[in-house]
Amino acid sequence: MRTDADRAVAAYARLIEIRSIAKPEGYSFRYYLPEEINEFDASPEFEPATSRLTFPGSFALAAYADSKLDALATCGKENECMYQIGVATSTDCRHHGLAKYLVAEISRYTYEISGIPYYSTWLTNIKSLMLAETVGYRYAWTEIYSM
Repeated sequence: MRTDADRAVAAYARLIEIRSIAKPEGYSFRYYLPEEINEFDASPEFEPATSRLTFPGSFALAAYADSKLDALATCGKENECMYQIGVATSTDCRHHGLAKYLVAEISRYTYEISGIPYYSTWLTNIKSLMLAETVGYRYAWTEIYSM
C-alpha cells in the first residue's frame, strides 16, 4: 500500500525531470551515507554544503582528484520526505562540470530512497540558479527577507 509520502515523491518526480549530466573525467566519487557522515571532514570553503549535514539522515556525494576533495553535494533530510540539496566546489575546480554532475546524481539517489530533493539558493546567486535549471529543477517559490 502506498503512503502519502510515496504518492508525493511520485508526483514530484513527474514534475521535475533530473537531466543526465556527463560524468567529469579525472575524478573519483564517493557517497557518505548517514551512518558515515561523522567520518566526513571538509575545509571551511565547503560550508555552503556541509551546513546541511547536521540534519539526521543526511548524506553527501564527494568528488576527489588525487585524494583531494574538490567538490561536494549534500542532502539534508528536513522531514519525512523532503531533502534540501547543497553544493560547493573548490575555487580551482570550478567550470569542470562537477557541481552539475553531483547535484544531478544526489538528486537521483534521493528519489531512489523515496525522498523529494529540492534545491535552494539566494535569488541573487545567478550561477547557482542556472546550475539548478541545467540539472532540471524549476522555480517553485521565492523567499524574501528584510531587516
